[in-house]
Amino acid sequence: MKVIISTRNLSLTKALQDYIDKKINSLEHFIEASAKFNSQALARVEIEKMTQHHKKGDYFKASAILTLSSYRFRAESLGPDLYAAVDELKDELARQLKHDRGKKTAKYLRGARFFKHIVKFSPLAWFKNKKGHREREEGF
Repeated sequence: MKVIISTRNLSLTKALQDYIDKKINSLEHFIEASAKFNSQALARVEIEKMTQHHKKGDYFKASAILTLSSYRFRAESLGPDLYAAVDELKDELARQLKHDRGKKTAKYLRGARFFKHIVKFSPLAWFKNKKGHREREEGF
């Protein structure tokens, strides 16, 4: 995974760069588990110190855009410490990647359940509409 790091109002140290690379590259196992992300992953990470005069509170901001083929995942976090903000950022991106993988699985299982439901009836008892409810025939 290629990681591009940019900073605002602070300098990028080697230790900080290694920490961000380690955290963002830990997301690779989510990407490899999904077959639809077949191209090179690109992560653009931006870290900034939002104010110069505050000494307390959440004044470090970390944001990232993870691009995988035609999919984009965006996360943003605030924290009192730069490392804490990067940790929250990684957790949010991991949550989004897990959710996307779960959507694909759920859609597949929903289709399999519907197919199983149709197959267990004889063709004469198949439903006439697509929603799965029988049409009621009423006599006059």
